[in-house]
Amino acid sequence: MLNKKDHREVNKIVQDANYGNLLFQLLFEILYRLKHIFFSFTFGYFFRSKTHIPGTQADVVLVPGLAENGYSFQNMRNILVKNNYSVHTIFLGFQLGSLYKKSKILENYLQQKDLNNCYIIGHSMGGLISLNMNNEIIAERVKRIITLGTPYKGSMFAYILPFIPAVRSLIPGSSLLKIIQNDLYALNKTIRISSVFDGIVVPTAYSRLNEQDIISPVVGHLNIFKNKGSIKAIVKILDYFESL
Repeated sequence: MLNKKDHREVNKIVQDANYGNLLFQLLFEILYRLKHIFFSFTFGYFFRSKTHIPGTQADVVLVPGLAENGYSFQNMRNILVKNNYSVHTIFLGFQLGSLYKKSKILENYLQQKDLNNCYIIGHSMGGLISLNMNNEIIAERVKRIITLGTPYKGSMFAYILPFIPAVRSLIPGSSLLKIIQNDLYALNKTIRISSVFDGIVVPTAYSRLNEQDIISPVVGHLNIFKNKGSIKAIVKILDYFESL
């Protein structure tokens, strides 16, 4: 849980960021989705982005969401690298299988790379994968988990494809969601940021848990981690916690 001072500072960073006007946000949300469908979701799985780009600042691990991969984080990765963060882009396959197995892959990566006091940034389902890790791993190796547009209470869209294991975990009231909602240790290390309107997490309120959630003025499920204003806000949040 963020203390009052940290919550106020992080919220100010998010609210003060420049996300562009609403029309451009909507346009880019559509373009991002098209790019995801025709590139990231296809060729992106066969041409992996570099797993680790070292830097002089803290380690940041990027965890993609449902049907996403390393290329989904390309915009954020590039800006983090420019700001000298050591960036790790975790590869979790097609992101359609068991979330428990994905969490184990993430755990193993943190251990194999011997990462300590690292930051984890998870988009959408990537936030659930991060929070579902063993609490001992989180305690030993993770400084903060930042989740962006994560469906903490699921999404009504999940009822469309319940036969896919990853999607089944996103059905409101699923056993995985209940575990995460009650895992106070992991949640206390988490900065939860959601967009004012998501469009994929339906209803948008399902991407929030309580008054600790920070609502970004940005619109869209993909703009929350691809919009330049969103990314710059994330960098400022990392800078803030590194300065403490």
